[in-house]
Amino acid sequence: TSSTHTLGAAECPGKASNATAGGRELTRLCAGLRIAPSNVVVTVLDADSLISDRYVLRLDGLICEARSRGDEASVSCRIFAPYMTFCNADEDTIPWMVRLVDAAWSFFLLYQLARPLQVRMPVACYSMSLALLERIGYWEVGECGIGETGSECAGVCRWISMRGAE
Repeated sequence: TSSTHTLGAAECPGKASNATAGGRELTRLCAGLRIAPSNVVVTVLDADSLISDRYVLRLDGLICEARSRGDEASVSCRIFAPYMTFCNADEDTIPWMVRLVDAAWSFFLLYQLARPLQVRMPVACYSMSLALLERIGYWEVGECGIGETGSECAGVCRWISMRGAE
């Protein structure tokens, strides 16, 4: 599903402000239906993102495995990012520079797959529990218009590091 909303004061138009409005509405809906935020996974992606169906199945499998172990916390404090590429159905209408940047991001994702580190920066597509999204205050929206994928990942890392200090 997608969301649109009326921009608030000092909000930049774009994915972050739109996703924040959708996230807050999802929080209200879940509260009204008495659905625990830790049982809801939110996936955010660009309209031109192409991900495998296996990502959704694997994510569902991880959640089910964690629940069967009684360890929902291991899922509700993580951000998940699939390998993805950009799918531009009508490339003739997309400027060549945008296509070049999309290709560069796709190569960056391939590079991350080869790195031995567990931490990878999501690009344009990621998933997390609604509980985690609420804890970090949704997406950063303001006059600066920071790209939401990187700032969201940083917000998750900050929350996890503060939680570890407790």
